Amino acid sequence: MKKLFLLTFVAAIFSGCGSVTKGIAPELEIILTKKGRNVGGTVVYNPYGIEHLTKMRRNKAIARMRSVCHPAPYKIVNEETLAPEERKEKYSGNMKVLMGKKIRFIDFECFYPY
Repeated sequence: MKKLFLLTFVAAIFSGCGSVTKGIAPELEIILTKKGRNVGGTVVYNPYGIEHLTKMRRNKAIARMRSVCHPAPYKIVNEETLAPEERKEKYSGNMKVLMGKKIRFIDFECFYPY
């Protein structure tokens, strides 16, 4: 019983350490469409913390990017670390507590062969 409780507790801590930027600031992640087809957009993640968690957050952001462009390939156009209010004024003030002072923005494009 103790092992099950300990395992559940550790799993809860690790799941809580994941990036919550997407849930807190959904307007920072955008998808650009043209004639009903996804042509690009922006994904965000928190680049600070333990190296393992940072890699996991980046991989999740890239997976979201890949799912937007599927089945076409994608290309990262620009990757920069900015304060959220530099992209949208709405996210200044107390929102920094939940998102962090700076977050990583990845701008991407989808390439369609036809």
